[in-house]
Amino acid sequence: MTTEMIAAPQTAFDVTAHLPVLLVGLRWLFDTEQPEGAVQCPAGDCLPSVGGRGFRFIPLGRDGHAALGIAVTTGVAGDAISGHELAAFIDLIEGMGEEVLAIDAVAASTFCTLTLNRTAHPTLLDAVARYRAGYLAHVSASPFGPEQRPDVATLSAAELQRQLHEAQTDEADEQLTVAAGGVHWLDRIGRDAMSAPTAALSRAQHLVSQS
Repeated sequence: MTTEMIAAPQTAFDVTAHLPVLLVGLRWLFDTEQPEGAVQCPAGDCLPSVGGRGFRFIPLGRDGHAALGIAVTTGVAGDAISGHELAAFIDLIEGMGEEVLAIDAVAASTFCTLTLNRTAHPTLLDAVARYRAGYLAHVSASPFGPEQRPDVATLSAAELQRQLHEAQTDEADEQLTVAAGGVHWLDRIGRDAMSAPTAALSRAQHLVSQS
């Protein structure tokens, strides 16, 4: 897809180092069942990555679609997500089997949102609905929203990442690797992350093996 931001001739921009974080976050967004009664803010959850970038995984964005937020985390003046970098992220995400429907850039391109052509996991959407219901129930009493924390918390993206990392550590002898000399992002995800593989996982493995 194209926008004015990425219409100019482009040079190669390698963003594959972000694959481990993106895979965990997308798994949280689309494939992770949340506990019954869990509550989740519609803004979603975030994970840091390398190179001064972080990601927000948004369960309920434009027109009910899930979305991916890309943020500059360096705090350095002038550091922004360029058109070339954004195009590389779009290629990476669409190469993983997702379709990007729309792009929004704010704060001088230090935060960009990619609207995806999928909806979040039904239990995650239920958690968002409970959050909104709780907010409406309490907003008349406080302008700051719900006064109490929910009894049931969601399984966060960070907790999912921690679980996958522990599984990788416990089963180091069974770690999966890509072809020799490739980017060994599968080592960082772990064996359990590959159970019941999604289309995104298999497409991402193919992308890295071709790099």
